[in-house]
Amino acid sequence: LKCLSAEQYQPFKNTLLLVIRADQQTDLFEWCLFQVVQHYLAAEFNQRRPRKEKYSEPQQLSEEYQLVMSLLAHQGHSQIEDAEKAFNRGVGSAGLYNLRILPSAACELPAFIKAVNKLGLAKPLLKPRLLNGLANCAKQDQRISATEQEIISSIAAIMDSPLPNLQLGS
Repeated sequence: LKCLSAEQYQPFKNTLLLVIRADQQTDLFEWCLFQVVQHYLAAEFNQRRPRKEKYSEPQQLSEEYQLVMSLLAHQGHSQIEDAEKAFNRGVGSAGLYNLRILPSAACELPAFIKAVNKLGLAKPLLKPRLLNGLANCAKQDQRISATEQEIISSIAAIMDSPLPNLQLGS
């Protein structure tokens, strides 16, 4: 896709958006796909405005992280007990020990998108810590589903940070 010309990229992007919007609602997979495509292609064809990173402590992003981690835990685990264990492992490894998992009904996509965009404003030294927490949440059950991997990859793209290690046993 990076071999597209600028004249080819814009219709491709517009078509992708039309497909995503065809049913008049965006689901999590569609959002993840667009974020990854946008991250890897937008820089090739558009000038990106640098973000003003402003958060250096995880506590400054605790509400957003709680929502993002809750959605990830629910997506990766069908049993609430397993989702809670994964959530606790993830937030604990990020240094946010007092957070509790939100019910899956509270993890709506528009709020999730807003939370992820705010996480993208974390300073560079905080980003790996937050992303590693997400990876640890996904690794809790000793398997990482495609959905978990897509979510974490999309968040890493938005944060403009390297993908954390998603290898099991590490």
